[in-house]
Amino acid sequence: MPFTPEPAIVINEPRENRGEHATPTKAALRALVMHSGLSKSQCFKKLDIPPRTGYHILKTESSRRDDKFRTGRAPKIDRDTIEKMIKAISGRYSKRVMSWEALGQEVDVTADSRTIHRAMNRADYSKCRACQKSYLSPETVKKREIFAHEHGSWPMNRWKQVDLHLFT
Repeated sequence: MPFTPEPAIVINEPRENRGEHATPTKAALRALVMHSGLSKSQCFKKLDIPPRTGYHILKTESSRRDDKFRTGRAPKIDRDTIEKMIKAISGRYSKRVMSWEALGQEVDVTADSRTIHRAMNRADYSKCRACQKSYLSPETVKKREIFAHEHGSWPMNRWKQVDLHLFT
């Protein structure tokens, strides 16, 4: 009977793009099937893998997980829903000032207001109070009046070119 060397249980595949390492069982099964000369069912028995799982492993192109770049828990609010919320807020002032809870109710999201807030922040949308514009000082009003009297004969197209910030 010919001698068949035992394959190494762990075969290191290169890690590309910070992907996950191949699982040792998958790598061992692939190596055993390719290099041992044993049938697939014998390889499954040797590694104690159910046949259905073994055929699935061999059918896939890689030993790596399909969603290797997704880490952690799936978000409660997906991108499409966030886009719906942004569209719902955009436009009228009354929509922009509604609370996060009211926004969630409007687009049928059953999530806490903090969850909605965090999801909107991840989409680079944040609410803040409008900054108050300062009033003109009496001194600035006087400067503008003097300028208007001195240049009152200008045509309208020339007045449209005046930068009022020069008189603040």
